[in-house]
Amino acid sequence: MQAEILPSEPDLVNTSVGKSKMTSMCASARILQPFLMCNYTLNLKGMELKINQQVKQFNAESLSVQSLLDLEIPNKQNGIAVAINNTVIPKSNWNQQFLKETDEILIISATQGG
Repeated sequence: MQAEILPSEPDLVNTSVGKSKMTSMCASARILQPFLMCNYTLNLKGMELKINQQVKQFNAESLSVQSLLDLEIPNKQNGIAVAINNTVIPKSNWNQQFLKETDEILIISATQGG
């Protein structure tokens, strides 16, 4: 997930006088009054997904099941089962099934053994 910090309008009520919150000033605030505190908006870009009980961050804003598997396990596409919110997604739907940040994703890989 990427973050972008954008300056917004200066806070005319709360100044930085006597406060340690002020680290830098906006150019427009410097002209208006030397002790105005600038507000910033944090815009998050990307997705945070819970995969096999682990939270992972991705730079994409939209991600299909197939895209997720290409990123997570690019060399293994056979013997894989995917469930989203406790519902198994057929392999034929992996390209059309898009993920949301609230989805809980389970990826299971078949193994051999005795």
